[in-house]
Amino acid sequence: VDQKGIWWYGQELLDRQNYHFSTTAKRKLKQLELPVGHIFSDRPFFNVKKQTLLSNPQKLYFDIALLAFHGEVGEDGLIQGIFEVTRIPYTGARVLASAIFMNKVIAKNLFKSATIPVLPEIVVKKPFDQDIIDVNKITASLKIEFPVCVKPCNLGSSIGVYKVEDKTELNAAILGIFKIDNEAVIEPFVENLVEYNISVTKAVDGKTMLSAIERPIKDGSLLSFKDKYLSQGGLDSKLSMPVAEGMASATRELNPESITQEQKEIIFASARKAFELVAGCGAPRIDFLCNGNTGEIWLNEVNPLPGSLGYYLWEARTPKINFTMLIDGLIQEGFVEHKKAHKTFNLKDTQCSIFPVR
Repeated sequence: VDQKGIWWYGQELLDRQNYHFSTTAKRKLKQLELPVGHIFSDRPFFNVKKQTLLSNPQKLYFDIALLAFHGEVGEDGLIQGIFEVTRIPYTGARVLASAIFMNKVIAKNLFKSATIPVLPEIVVKKPFDQDIIDVNKITASLKIEFPVCVKPCNLGSSIGVYKVEDKTELNAAILGIFKIDNEAVIEPFVENLVEYNISVTKAVDGKTMLSAIERPIKDGSLLSFKDKYLSQGGLDSKLSMPVAEGMASATRELNPESITQEQKEIIFASARKAFELVAGCGAPRIDFLCNGNTGEIWLNEVNPLPGSLGYYLWEARTPKINFTMLIDGLIQEGFVEHKKAHKTFNLKDTQCSIFPVR
């Protein structure tokens, strides 16, 4: 799916170089259209867009949509909503969980209500009643103790995340975020920062399970987009790598020896609780921040569809869950959730009556 929302398919997409969707790549691909408002009597399908007026119509049949989208549209419930409307089975988090988890402020408010430890935040909203944004006016009344971390409310993959030391840097960061999001979130910067990640799922055997814990290794004070996706070279070389992808190829320590049992229990309990709060599905990765000196831990964010589906976290678990088991579990769960959500019934059979209010 390109940035204009056009859907493509073809053997050329097995080469990740073509994910750039250049004009040359598109010439080798075929365009797809998903019928909305169509009742699929058997298997769902895409319509393959006709290349010429004389070409025969084609349909591309499938059983389930195995979601591997990352970031906006893919993780925030929008794509999931399309499949709910078209009544097509899909894998991963449902619409509600996806929407909540991708909005950092709404997610944090939910976590607070469940006594999950999170950092305090200040939310700065982009004004839409000004032709020119006066960021000094926006931040004038904010009571902030620097340094702080400033990030978009609705994006992931460390895009647009800043560590700022003073008001000038804060204003520049907020203006940068307003180019890509409508809300900026300001949080205290965690000194002696250590990050821990864990995945959660109930797709494998129906019970909530926790993966191994990882400690990502970063170049600077924050785990950047470069650390996650470009650490092995340029974007082109990363896209052409045969196996490693996203966080799966970042430098990391799995089952880190430095973590204490108490910290593990906080991570386990918080991850499980966050997942179950939204009747979790799929295998989201939940990221935590830790002050390496004090040992304090806070839940940072939940990635509904983590890069590489977080399979490496499950392979490092005891007992191990390999890639095939994880994918099979996600697919089977997708079919089960689809049946639960789309029961058909005759309204007359419910014995419900509607009476006018007088």
